[in-house]
Amino acid sequence: MKKPVARRTGDRIDGRLINNLTTTDKYTPYFNRSAAACANMYDDSVYIGETSAWLRDHAVGEFASLNLLHVVIAAYVRTVSAMPAINRFIAGQRIYARNDISVVIAAARKESDRRTARFVKVSFEPTDNVYDVYRKISAAVQQVRTASNPNALPFPEGLLKMPRIVVKAAFWGLRVLDYYGKLPRHILDNSGVHGSMSICTLSVHDAKPTYVSLGDFGNLPVTMSISTSRRQGHDYLHLRSVYDSRIADVLYFTEAFSYMKELIRNPALMEGRPDTMFEDLF
Repeated sequence: MKKPVARRTGDRIDGRLINNLTTTDKYTPYFNRSAAACANMYDDSVYIGETSAWLRDHAVGEFASLNLLHVVIAAYVRTVSAMPAINRFIAGQRIYARNDISVVIAAARKESDRRTARFVKVSFEPTDNVYDVYRKISAAVQQVRTASNPNALPFPEGLLKMPRIVVKAAFWGLRVLDYYGKLPRHILDNSGVHGSMSICTLSVHDAKPTYVSLGDFGNLPVTMSISTSRRQGHDYLHLRSVYDSRIADVLYFTEAFSYMKELIRNPALMEGRPDTMFEDLF
C-alpha cells in the first residue's frame, strides 16, 4: 500500500479514489448514505496464554512498557498490509483507499483528563512491526502530554456562545468541506473521527467491551473495544468491533478478523517485516 506519487483527479489528501470497483460497489454509497445504517458488529474472544508469555519475555529494556494494546494494534496494521480493503473509507459518496494507517487510541483514563487529551492519533506504515508500533505510540503519547492544546478542535470553544443557528451553520460548512475532500490537513491530523480505526481498551478486568458507534461525521470505517478476563486459569482477550459494510463484504472482514486473531495469539509473527504486502485497487 504505497502512497501515490501524485494526486489524481478525484483523490483527496487523505486517500486515493478507487476507480476500478464494480458498478454496483460504486453505487453503494448512494443507496446507503449513512455509515450507521450499514454498520456490522463483530464479537469474539481470543486465548492469549502464549501472548502473555511473549510479553513477559519481550517487555524489557527499551520495550519495558510493551503491552497487549500494542500487540492488538500491530496485528491490525499487519492485517491491513495483507487485506488493505479494511482500510478504505467513504466520503462524498465515493470509496477511497486511505494513504496511511491512522489509528485513534482513546487516551483519557481519569475524569480530570477529559478536558485535555481525549485520544492519541498515530500513523503507521504497512511495513511496521510490533516494535515500530510500540515506538510510534510512545512518541505520540509523549507529544500529546507535552502539547499545549492536544486534540485541538476545528472551531474555538467560544463559538458555542454564539446562537445555535450560527454553530449549526459553521458545522454545515465543515461537513461540506469534508464531503468534497477540502478539509485542511491540520484538521484531519487532529480529528478523532478521521482515520483507519479507533480503539479503546477497558482497564477494568473482566469488564465486557462495548460496541462503539461509527458516528455520522468523519470517515472512520472501523471501531474496536477490547478487554481481558481469566477463565479457569486461562487468559482471554475480548473484542467487539463495528465496521462499515460498504467498504468490504462480510466474508472479507471475517477473514481479516481471523487473520488478526492469529497474529494476536502469535506476536512473534510480527517481530519482523511482512513477507508480502498487497496493494488496494486503483
